[in-house]
Amino acid sequence: MRDELMADEPDAGGPPPGRRAIGPLALFGVIFLAILAIVWGRCVVNPEVQIFSFEAGPLDGLEVGDVLALPSVNMYVIVLDERPGQKQLRVVDGQI
Repeated sequence: MRDELMADEPDAGGPPPGRRAIGPLALFGVIFLAILAIVWGRCVVNPEVQIFSFEAGPLDGLEVGDVLALPSVNMYVIVLDERPGQKQLRVVDGQI
């Protein structure tokens, strides 16, 4: 009798009758989209990195937090930190 009652109960670990589990399919979809994003970023978009140097002028008058605009190269120099004898700078591209 107990076996008959247990046979009528649905399996608590699986999907309801008539429906499939989408977990593996969703995982495959996420992996596929991640690989597609990597390929798109490296092959299709292919951003160009340009490295060049330029003279920003004297930086002695700049304090921490100051921003030096360089419109000729569309760059901004920001002073992040200053220690005796050296400054930590960050250069930001002003192009959108």
